[in-house]
Amino acid sequence: NGRDFSNFLGNFFQERKNCIFLDFDSKTMDEKYRERIKYYYFFQNRVGKEDNIFSKIQNKTVDFQKMLNMDRCREQLYQKGSNWCSLNSVSAEYILKNKKKLLKEFKHTLIGDESFIHTAIFNSEHINNVYKYEEENGNAARFIDWDRGNPYTFREEDFNDLMNSDAMFARKFSWEKDKNIIMKIYKSLMEKESGE
Repeated sequence: NGRDFSNFLGNFFQERKNCIFLDFDSKTMDEKYRERIKYYYFFQNRVGKEDNIFSKIQNKTVDFQKMLNMDRCREQLYQKGSNWCSLNSVSAEYILKNKKKLLKEFKHTLIGDESFIHTAIFNSEHINNVYKYEEENGNAARFIDWDRGNPYTFREEDFNDLMNSDAMFARKFSWEKDKNIIMKIYKSLMEKESGE
């Protein structure tokens, strides 16, 4: 039942209460992603997924900044990763304490939600508390397959991989694409809880 799962989830985090579950793409941000921060994206709030007048203007302003050899991020090392994370209370307080600085630093960046927490943690002593930081993937206790999709949507044939993973969470699932994987995991968890 839901209460047993809540206890299991609570115990997992209680046993790792000093850990930060944060996924880094790599130890060094490549130039493609660095461009999200090094230039000003003044019209981010107006640019949608489709091309519009604001996206055209923004592209021109970025081209102009490139001509001027602008670089907003010379001061420190920037990082990027999944915005799906779990912070401990100490690191969350650290982020909130630096809120004003981070808002200023990441204002007018592109997809800043995938960088601001990572950059703040990476450049602090809290980097030492990132769970499995030295290992590739799984740092955020989440099983996400970026090789087969953006991210990949799990199907029934992925059941064994999911159940054998030591990750606490997985993403992503779709009831429309394959509800069987969802029901199979649910049934397996219920059987484990009832001791069958």
